[in-house]
Amino acid sequence: MKALRYFEEGAREYWLFDPERRTAEFLRRGAKAWRLARAPRGRYATPHLPGFVLDLAAVWRRLDQKSGRTRRPRA
Repeated sequence: MKALRYFEEGAREYWLFDPERRTAEFLRRGAKAWRLARAPRGRYATPHLPGFVLDLAAVWRRLDQKSGRTRRPRA
């Protein structure tokens, strides 16, 4: 499993994206395992990149533009 390998190699964070489901998980290194980090209001800020904020809505919009897809808003 990649997550375990990244942890063993000393990675500080691990990001997982599912473009079909429009989900993202941000895992931060804990003492013995990955810990799930929050992305309040769809924005993720990592302490490892000061000043950087990832806007997930913008990521999904850009993905749709690149792929030529249109998505209906969820009800």
